[in-house]
Amino acid sequence: MNSRKLALILIGLMLIPISQAFGHGLGIDTTTSLNYEERKILVSVEMLPFYFDESENKKIRIYAFDKKTEENISNATFLIDIYKNNKLILHNSFFAPDGELIIDVEEYDYLEPYFKSGGLYHYEIDITSIDEVNNVTDSLSGYIADVSVVDTTYHKFKNSENIDVEFRHKSYYDEISNFVYEPLEKIITFEMPFNWETKNISHLQVIHEEIFFPKNFTEMISPSYKAQINGIDVFKSNLQIDDYSDEDGRIIHFILLQDHVKFFKNTIKKQLAEHGIDTFPDKIYFQLVPNDELIFPVSVLTVNGEYQIDLSWVPKEIMSNSETKFVYTVRNGENLELEYNSNFDFVVSKDGEQIHRSAEQTRIGGGAIDFVFPSDGQYTIIFDKIRNSESFTSFTLIVGQPTEDKTSIPDWIKNNAGWWAEGQIDDSAFLQGIQFLINEGIMIIPSTETTQVSESQEVPSWIKNNAGWWAEGQIDDNTFVSGIQYLVKVGIIILG
Repeated sequence: MNSRKLALILIGLMLIPISQAFGHGLGIDTTTSLNYEERKILVSVEMLPFYFDESENKKIRIYAFDKKTEENISNATFLIDIYKNNKLILHNSFFAPDGELIIDVEEYDYLEPYFKSGGLYHYEIDITSIDEVNNVTDSLSGYIADVSVVDTTYHKFKNSENIDVEFRHKSYYDEISNFVYEPLEKIITFEMPFNWETKNISHLQVIHEEIFFPKNFTEMISPSYKAQINGIDVFKSNLQIDDYSDEDGRIIHFILLQDHVKFFKNTIKKQLAEHGIDTFPDKIYFQLVPNDELIFPVSVLTVNGEYQIDLSWVPKEIMSNSETKFVYTVRNGENLELEYNSNFDFVVSKDGEQIHRSAEQTRIGGGAIDFVFPSDGQYTIIFDKIRNSESFTSFTLIVGQPTEDKTSIPDWIKNNAGWWAEGQIDDSAFLQGIQFLINEGIMIIPSTETTQVSESQEVPSWIKNNAGWWAEGQIDDNTFVSGIQYLVKVGIIILG
């Protein structure tokens, strides 16, 4: 993990100590203490490295110490159970003369398959002897530790133009499953196993998930996003947009602190009670979608977390060759107070090349900058060298020329779409009808050009399904029209 990414994560987690930054502990977790004579004995569990790699040797370090003196205990016998995905993967007893135990995973063939990827590892530990080899004790039982190792997965889906897009997901808590992108609704969903019991949540520091997609994947680029946890809207602070950790893509961070998880649990419990359901889910269900409603200000932390930039602009829909006014404030990243007498460089870049840089200064902690974008496309706005430091942050924006892109569809076309979806009208008749209606101006869709010619003139099944759902009122006009636009782009519908 590079220093930029680590800085962002630490600030996003409100400066939680790195030793317990993610999950119950990213790479390391320390248990609660148990009393033994005059001492408070704790157990620390560390997994190395906290990013698993096929070429690296994985190790588990377990050591017991006195909380008061911070000295290791001697002649400790550990009885250790390790679970992954609720499966017991290790049950063994180990002796550590100096209280410190190193388990080399490579020495246990049956363990290696469970250490090829990351996820959450659950430890249940008893100390059965202490101080002297024959000094057996039963008062140091029931230590619980949960250690997360970063799990990275890749997922390829088609976008709304039927072009492959690869997503990268990193979980700093546990392995995820069923990662799906729905291009018509622009929705990302995935799920992760989770124990909603109070005992588990009380031991939780934070849950952190991140989703990466390329910056040229414009249909998912948005100044803000809406997200849900098990169907419940998240707080604004639960999402962080990161445009600088990877210059080729955008990262969306889900950050759920313990209090947030408690809130979601209580809300889920109320919803289940209203339907007379007692069984709690055993997963967290995540959903992310671009926010069509632009809410100002858009707030982003600097890479090192020292400052926060709040940014708004007028007009909301940025057009090329037309003046845009950016209104900003510079705040302290920790207490969010205004930073008076601030200076910075305002930088605009496109396609990785800088096209503008100006030195800006504000005495009152905020101000305005006017700028004219020369052409359509994706731009990056950078606030650089804030207050004469190395601090910077960036925003990714989509700029488009003014258009009269409107949608107008006569209601009776829904009947035809429904019949087509049911097979009562064949593809040729329906598409020729749509083509005629558009060319005659009876049906109006946003301006669309044919950019590629499909070798197959077969209509994709998702478009026909779309038509049926639209006819039944399950999706809106724009979603139906996106399918028609796709047929125009690939040359199945010809506009003249």
